[in-house]
Amino acid sequence: MSISILCHGDSITRGYYDHGWKHHPYSRKLGELLKDHFHSSITFNITTQGINGETTASMLKRLEKTFSETKTKYDCLVVLGGLNDLGDETPDLIAQNLCDMVVLGRKNVKNSCVLISVPNCYPDRSYSKYREAKDAVNKRLKEYVDKQNGSLTPRVHFLDLTEHGLDFFAMDDKQRSLIYDDNIHYTPEGYDLLGSAVFNVLKSDISV
Repeated sequence: MSISILCHGDSITRGYYDHGWKHHPYSRKLGELLKDHFHSSITFNITTQGINGETTASMLKRLEKTFSETKTKYDCLVVLGGLNDLGDETPDLIAQNLCDMVVLGRKNVKNSCVLISVPNCYPDRSYSKYREAKDAVNKRLKEYVDKQNGSLTPRVHFLDLTEHGLDFFAMDDKQRSLIYDDNIHYTPEGYDLLGSAVFNVLKSDISV
């Protein structure tokens, strides 16, 4: 049995750290945990589509292209984006683009779609309007997922990163230095936490 997962997003999905000289995508940890959990009963094929600096509008167009051109039949879609939009776009537009990716996913994947909250980070501390806009986006994303009928397939999940150990404001300086590389992107340890969070959401949707 084989399960195909598409991880779609911006530099966070790509695993950007060390000023972009290195990459450690969360999909690595996700794959390791899935393999350990299901042992040899399932083969996992994970595609990582992360582009540095990409906005949600561009992400949506790219996802449309992926589904229209690829021969792969994906079982799960994971979407993470929004950080690159916050200085220029309204919260409503950002949230709509992210939700539209899930709408597109539900038409093209078999098992489930995971919509991840826009990560909090250092700029939230310095710019109140930035943080307020991000909070508004995440509220809208959660409301959208809550309205979905959980009995339908593919299922839709909202993954709030602040509930999975990735909350910039709940950490002391020592924790932040371990998890955050540049106060926006994560270190490999931070990306592994993200991969673990996605695993905890997806594992219940995968059956042998």
